[in-house]
Parts: sequence; C-alpha cells; structure tokens
Amino acid sequence: MARSRPSTPVSELEPKPTIDDRDLSPRERHGSRGAGPRPGEDRADELRRKGAFYDGEHVEVVSAFTTGVSEDGTIEGEAEIRPTDYSETIPVPYSELELPSDGAMRSLAREDTTRVPAYYEAEIDARERIAEDCPVDVYCSSANRFWGWKYKLVSYYKAAERISDSGGEIIVDSGVNRWGSPDDVLAAAAEVDADYVMATDVTGMEDPTKDYHNPAMPNVDDAPGRNEFTDRRTEASGVFDAALEGIEMFMGRARELGVEDRVILPIQPPYTDFLDACAERGWLDEVGYVAVGGLLTINDVADRIDALREVRSYLGDGFRIHALAPGRDAKMIDALRENPSLVDSLDNSTPEQAPANDKLPGASGTQTRHQFPRGDDTSVLRGVAAAMIALETAQMLSGKCDPVETWPDRYGGVVSPGDDDQAQIEDWAAD
Repeated sequence: MARSRPSTPVSELEPKPTIDDRDLSPRERHGSRGAGPRPGEDRADELRRKGAFYDGEHVEVVSAFTTGVSEDGTIEGEAEIRPTDYSETIPVPYSELELPSDGAMRSLAREDTTRVPAYYEAEIDARERIAEDCPVDVYCSSANRFWGWKYKLVSYYKAAERISDSGGEIIVDSGVNRWGSPDDVLAAAAEVDADYVMATDVTGMEDPTKDYHNPAMPNVDDAPGRNEFTDRRTEASGVFDAALEGIEMFMGRARELGVEDRVILPIQPPYTDFLDACAERGWLDEVGYVAVGGLLTINDVADRIDALREVRSYLGDGFRIHALAPGRDAKMIDALRENPSLVDSLDNSTPEQAPANDKLPGASGTQTRHQFPRGDDTSVLRGVAAAMIALETAQMLSGKCDPVETWPDRYGGVVSPGDDDQAQIEDWAAD
C-alpha cells in the first residue's frame, strides 16, 4: 500500500481583503478630486488604479510615491506616467496631476457614441458586415480622413490624429521609398495611438531625395565602417544585411518601451533565409506578427502565392502573417479566398491611390479613367470612391463573392442576365 507523503506545515497568510465594488458608492468606487480613495488605499494606490489627467489627457500612472503632506493639507509626491503606449515614462509631481472625477471615469469607460443620422444606419451596418465577413483583415493605405474603414495603414510621415479617427485598427508603417528611424516611426505610432507598428527595415527602394527620409538609417550601399546612427561598426553591404540592421535598431527601442507585442516584423526574400536570421536573433520569440515584404518585386502572381505559402509553412499557425501589397488581381484574390488561413491581413493602396489619379478599378483589376470634379470637398468624393473599392476587395475575398460571375474569362463562364433582367429587356424591346 502506497504511503502518502506527510505535508510540510506552512504558516497561513492573511489574505488581502477584497473590496466588492457593488458595496461602494460611486464616489467611493471611483474617487474624485477631493474625495477619498477606496478603503485601505492611499493616494499612490489610487493614482495607479485610476490613472490621472495630465495636460488635459488621461494617462497611465506606472508608479507613484507619496512624500508627505504640505502645511495646507495637500498630499505631495511624484508619479511616473506614460502618456501613450509607445512613449517612455516621465516623472511628474502630484501637483501637476488631476485625479479623474466620477463623471470623467464614466466618460472614459463609455464607448464612443457619436450619433449618426438614422438614414445612414443601414448603409453602415451593411459595410460593417462585409468587413466582418471577410476572413482577411484588409488594411487600406490612407491619408484621407473623409472615409471610415475598420483597418487603416498609415506611413509614419503621414500619421496624424485625424487619420486615426477614421480607422478602427491602425498600423503605422515605417515608410514607402523613404525610411524613418525607430524614433521617427514610434513617435508617429504614439501620436495616433496605433494598434501595431511596422519595424523599420531597408529594402533598397529608398529615395534619399524624398521628404522625411532619415539618412541615418542603414543604406544598402554602405561600406563596412562606422555607422553614425548606432555609433558602431556595420557590415551592411546589401539589402539583406541592411534590412536586418534596421530591424535590430528598432527592436532595441521596442524592448526599452516594452511594446514588442505591438511590433510587426517585416521580412524580405529569400524568406526562409531571412526568417532563419530573425530566429537566430531571437526576434521570433518576441513578436507574434510578421509582414511578408518584397512581393511587389515578384512579377508572377503564382510565385507571390508560393512565397506566402513558404512563410506560413515556416511559421505555422501560431503567428499572424501580413501580406505587404500582394496585389488585387483575380489569381491572388482566389488564392486568399480559397485558403483563408494563408494570411491574416494584407494592405492595399488602390482604394485611395486610384481615385487620387482619377481612376476606378474593376473586379478584374483594370483601372479606367474617372474624372472627379475639382473644387471644394473633392476629398469627400474621393473618400466615397475609396470606401467602395475597399468594400469590393473585402467582398471578393469573402464567401459573398461569386467568382464565376465575377471573372467569367478565368472560369470559362459567361455572364448572362438573370431572369428578371431578361424579362425587363424583352418588355423594353417590345415597347
């Protein structure tokens, strides 16, 4: 008969008393300026729990330390606050902070309830359903705030609060044809309170003459020598090495800020080799989101699809994968619709770029001329067109799309009018 091992007696700890918020008044639950904290809670605890207003903005209080009470009864001390998720903490005296009032706490907890006229409700509900039913999150490159979309991608040099207000989830990109430093990109992410931020990398496509290009970033033509930005020796002699060095610079800052979980790691071809290099540096243990770059340089759509399969096979299902500019042609749309686990998200610049160039794309991907009027509020008109193109992309990627009717040439079908349409045509012809 097996013996049970005698347990080692340990002294019982007195559990910390819990407080049931339901038993407290709103004033006791939230506190307010001049109101007392929760029972057993000092001012430092209250600040850490509720946060504080600093320069009119509600901020996180990371730590707080009370030093005493002044002659007039004011509690004195210092707090470490973090204005945004992407900023470093800063020390602030209690005197510059304001505890949220009851009303402010309720307002902060309440979701945005901006009223929309009733006659837009059906349209907005239908738009949201299309976006929700799409198995891939379609991020639209955007600099136009006059159209709303659930997913928007903004380059760091175009990031502004008014853009983030027009999107539900925001990715700040590290640049197109120009490269920002880690601080350039993270500052933009902080300004728009981005959900994700693309790590800085180098692709060899940068144009140093572009505005906002930071020459301190690694260059593919750098000879071995001192890099003035990192103050160390560099061996960045090509796109592959320069891209890795750019990411290394970014990950260092991300660790300092503790935002690794919001970083998207951009990779370049050859993808398996690049992922091996990322794994060797430990980055794949720090992030859960990878962006497949370089797809624009792959001319054959079938090869682009194979590249996405290669990355998914390497990373498995535990990673989120973003396709950077995979294209909008029928073959790519088909592959993503029929294999919804291939990528989790993609970005598309067509919704804003096409209307900006007086063009509109069809389902085939071919763009036709469309002359938008000039004058006031043209951004609003182009925004409506951008929303249509974004919705088309999401619909084509979902089960809502009939591929045979949409791309008859690809499927060997013929688009024919429906019975109702045919009857209407015959009635019209008989008149």
